[in-house]
Amino acid sequence: MQSIIFSFIQAAIKGRFEGDIPDCDWLQLLIKSSDQGVKGLVWQGITLMEEARVAGAVTNARAMARGDKMEWFMNIRKLEHATATLYDTSVEFAERLSPCQCVVLKGIDYARYWPVPGYREFGDLDIYSVDYDAANSRAQEMGAAVHDGGYKHSHIQYKGLPIENHRYFTTFNGTKQGRETERLLKEFLGSEFAAIGDTPLLSPNPDFTALFMLRHAQLHFIDEGISLRHVLDWLFFLRAEQHNVDWQRVYEAMDKMQMRAFADILTAFCKEYFAWTPENTAITASDDKRLLEKLMVDITSPQPDVYDMRLHKKALRIVRRMRRMVTFRQLLNESYWSRVWQTFAYSTLNPWRPAIGPPAP
Repeated sequence: MQSIIFSFIQAAIKGRFEGDIPDCDWLQLLIKSSDQGVKGLVWQGITLMEEARVAGAVTNARAMARGDKMEWFMNIRKLEHATATLYDTSVEFAERLSPCQCVVLKGIDYARYWPVPGYREFGDLDIYSVDYDAANSRAQEMGAAVHDGGYKHSHIQYKGLPIENHRYFTTFNGTKQGRETERLLKEFLGSEFAAIGDTPLLSPNPDFTALFMLRHAQLHFIDEGISLRHVLDWLFFLRAEQHNVDWQRVYEAMDKMQMRAFADILTAFCKEYFAWTPENTAITASDDKRLLEKLMVDITSPQPDVYDMRLHKKALRIVRRMRRMVTFRQLLNESYWSRVWQTFAYSTLNPWRPAIGPPAP
């Protein structure tokens, strides 16, 4: 099943279907693809396979049963409707938030790099409004519910859309490395932004996006694990912006933020498992095959539910996190013992608000 998912994703990346697809359980493929956040991309690959089969370009791909195709079709339509609704509500929120800016972090900003933006799954809107307090006040004036979400961001609910208004970019928990990361991200963000389409939603510059995307994925990987969607965000960003990033400056910042090794292993993952290699030779990749294989196993293994706060489930997540920190020690953003301390001080003692910590000076 895993190899079939990768084959369809490769087809979607290339825009054409090649190779062999053996008989498979199409509904199980739907479940596995959904777990990885890539069912839209896999559906693209299936569509390309069907087109190639009808055209006679491939003869070893069997047509999907009508029932299986309808189940896939309905799930993709639900995905398209969900992402379109979130997008429209986000645009409306940004329009009403004016004169406060709405710089998008993650989600919609990453989706524009995907072959079909509506197939990139997301469930909320992360923004940096530049003037944090003014944006919270404006959201309240609009009738949105605004709640304290810890030092990192506030939580806003607007017409069913969950929004995180960021004061800071990361959960740095007051550490020296975390404060330096925040400083660098703020420096890279700058003050000039590009509009996302013909909307008031704004996109940060590619240098910042490279750093923020990887820092977010790195912290997710350490704490909870990541999915194929995180890796594909990086791949599609590289494909679109590889010649627009100042890689010398970005890699120097990555070294300071202790995430160069993580960047290189994700790029290597793109090359090895998605058969995509960047054209820009300034972009580096890891040659550690053993580490790459371990990463692939970790990403494709079932991930625990991070919202299940029952004690035994939380204990299992912590055990898995500790094991990951040992196995992938060279990919950590801070020292091993610093990460151990944060695991217990912030995740265990503050189970409902793991982002609590002192603000940057």
